[in-house]
Amino acid sequence: MFARDMDLALNSPTWGLIGAPWNKKAQAKAKAKAAV
Repeated sequence: MFARDMDLALNSPTWGLIGAPWNKKAQAKAKAKAAV
């Protein structure tokens, strides 16, 4: 039961739709650097 739930959670196709917060911060820094 637990293994099946973990498999469904980790292999869910929705992970590709969620952006990581640290990627957003890096993109914001790159945009700020490019604007200067």
